[in-house]
Amino acid sequence: MKNVPTLNQAIAKGKAFLKEKENESNWCRIDQILEDVFLAVTTKEEGIEALTLLDVIITALQSNRSKLSGTGCKILAKIFELLQGDMKEHISVVIPLLITILGKSNRVISTRAMTTLSTIADVCTVRPVLKYLKSLSTHPNKTVRLGVLDTCIRELPREEASLAGRGEQEDLYRVIETLLEDSASEVRSRAREGIAAVASIDMKKYVEIISRLPEKIKQLLPKQEIPEKQSEKTVEPRMVPSFIAPVDHSPRKSFIKTKDSGSSVVVRGPLRSYIKDSTKGIEIRKALKPGYSLERIGQRLEEHKKEIEDVLKKERTPRKTPNSKKRPREGEETPSCITKKEKEDFQHLNENDLSNISADLINLSIAQTEDTEQIVENKEVHETIFTEKEGKGSKMFLEACDMLAEKTMSDIGDYSILAPEVFIKRTTTKKCPQEE
Repeated sequence: MKNVPTLNQAIAKGKAFLKEKENESNWCRIDQILEDVFLAVTTKEEGIEALTLLDVIITALQSNRSKLSGTGCKILAKIFELLQGDMKEHISVVIPLLITILGKSNRVISTRAMTTLSTIADVCTVRPVLKYLKSLSTHPNKTVRLGVLDTCIRELPREEASLAGRGEQEDLYRVIETLLEDSASEVRSRAREGIAAVASIDMKKYVEIISRLPEKIKQLLPKQEIPEKQSEKTVEPRMVPSFIAPVDHSPRKSFIKTKDSGSSVVVRGPLRSYIKDSTKGIEIRKALKPGYSLERIGQRLEEHKKEIEDVLKKERTPRKTPNSKKRPREGEETPSCITKKEKEDFQHLNENDLSNISADLINLSIAQTEDTEQIVENKEVHETIFTEKEGKGSKMFLEACDMLAEKTMSDIGDYSILAPEVFIKRTTTKKCPQEE
């Protein structure tokens, strides 16, 4: 087990480095000496003895090595905790040094310096460096501004009585007020905590600071109850004169209770004539009889029923089906010039209707002429004009006409049926016997 050196042995070793600067070859020995001193110091007397190595501690604090700098912060905080107010004369050296370390880029070193600064501000006054702290409230490094603000806030309760009337406390308030509008959110948040501490110490000063702040900053501050000034003379509350006033006790003789509605409302005496005059011209309507609303609903239902009956009585005109304008479909046994109606009439002919066949044939657009001497028949034209189906149908139709003519003993003659699309007019005549 390694033997821990005593405080005197550690201090004796440390004195050898009082005039030396930290370098690559000695920084480990300096760090070990300060560790031994930190472990050996436990009382206030031992803390005073350790102050003989203050220059070595400052050398360690200024180092860029995080281990050596951390050891220096640790032993300095312990000495301040043991000596507290007795370290006041060293504040003007230690505080600026820690503020400078806060500005370093190494976060480990700056964090340890911030912790040490907070510990020192808790146990010892920073009055000698208030002017210096105020000047750093606009430092470009936000960590430095945060360290300055934290130190000033921790100084507020301690300096409440000692700085009152001396103007030094004004520097603390000015730092907090300035940093309420800081660009860093961490600084603004800590400044709002500081202004709340000011309100608990001096409400008058708090109101004065708030009045100078912009409106957008005021909205973010914690709301504090501002006590109203109490005058020496106490004035009894007067009842505001009004026509209607609530009362919690029985009305006096000068009051008239107009209506007992369950509420304690009374009307003053001078209003008697006004109430009588105002009620003369009011026409009171009779209350509705029970069932009036139901009766009205029944009447409306009867009217609705009659309206429905009137609608049902009206005859609805049947919808007319539009006539189809499609071209009649051509049948295999009927020529295209014969309509559908004529075809149906032809199928239902009986013997009594055969005598009128000549009149029906006239309706088929067959031109009959008796002046011509012969029938113009051209087989080639016939075959060109008619399709196979139309020709077959025409032939069958002519045969049917011949059969009818023979039965009726009427000399109808030969007929030629043409399609409606062909604009060739063919005629038929009565056959004449050829001359021999």
